[in-house]
Amino acid sequence: MNKRIVCIAENGQETIFSEAFPYFLTDVTGIHEMVGNVVTAKSANSIGAIYQGTAIEPRNIIITGSFKKKLNVDGRMGLYAGFPLRSWGTFYYYENNLARKIDYQVERVTVIRSAVYHTFAISLICPNPNFTDITETIVYLSDWQPMFEFPIDMTESGFIFGDRLTSLIATINNKSDYEIGFTLECQALNTVKNPYLLNIDNGEIMGVDLIMNPKDRLIFTTYRRNKNIIYITELGVTTNINNHLQINNNFFNLKIGENNLRVGAETGEADLLAKIRYLNEYGAV
Repeated sequence: MNKRIVCIAENGQETIFSEAFPYFLTDVTGIHEMVGNVVTAKSANSIGAIYQGTAIEPRNIIITGSFKKKLNVDGRMGLYAGFPLRSWGTFYYYENNLARKIDYQVERVTVIRSAVYHTFAISLICPNPNFTDITETIVYLSDWQPMFEFPIDMTESGFIFGDRLTSLIATINNKSDYEIGFTLECQALNTVKNPYLLNIDNGEIMGVDLIMNPKDRLIFTTYRRNKNIIYITELGVTTNINNHLQINNNFFNLKIGENNLRVGAETGEADLLAKIRYLNEYGAV
């Protein structure tokens, strides 16, 4: 089994744990389980109970391993520097073709000295217990799709740096275990009035009452802890315009499975560039 863990601290320090030194990985717990708190209610005369919901608990990851005695001070100081308390970090997990990541807060770092090998245990708390893909998936609705890649295929007619997509409609396959949020990025090539995103499948819509000027950008985010609409002018002036969300519109999520989405505008939609970015989420690895 080819297993490797990389932790990148808020200060940028990278610590690698694998089946090789300097930090030999003995075990990692808390990554192969999903823990939920099922909430029910019942009355005095009821049979059984009524299901009300399931709260998903934070995740506690514990990394255990060892390093050689000859590292001694450097080995200990490396762990302390890589996992400072009161700091965020990102845990990356690689196993064969599987690659996932999750954000954490450092809870505890313990080092036990011995004659030959020093052992360690690092406890991490993940308030959001879901793992995600390492990199975001990008879906272009109406945008310049990059096509420049290596090796370069030189022909008599040259090569293409990008291709303009104008369909305005895209199908997104949410492979997650849950509904997930996403980021919608829009840019106006010319004047665009009241841009929106429509879920064709269920009629949900997210649009703003706004006139975009040429080169202005609009960024929607619909994540559980980040629901915002940010407007950025050509000069770089940034404003939160959540109050411009149109009546009866909402920050909708991507349903599990296929989502057919359409970007549009009241006027000028042909001059609207748009793409969606998202990370699939998983209950365990």
